Amino acid sequence: TLLFQALGSFETLDSKLSHGTSLKFADVRTHLRKVLKMTLYILRITVLKVSLFILKFSNKLFDGLREFIGFLGIE
Repeated sequence: TLLFQALGSFETLDSKLSHGTSLKFADVRTHLRKVLKMTLYILRITVLKVSLFILKFSNKLFDGLREFIGFLGIE
């Protein structure tokens, strides 16, 4: 009865420890999964922003080149 009072159930100390450990690993896995999702989301957003910047820059560059070629009279 002392073991039951100390643990609060009929489980052994070994099973109590293993349950606690598996919960900790599950928490770590959940945390890592969330961090990975957030990281991938941030990477996607960054790639999209960089792509849009490059497109805007390239459009301005091509417009400038067209203007320059038109200025030179080469068509």
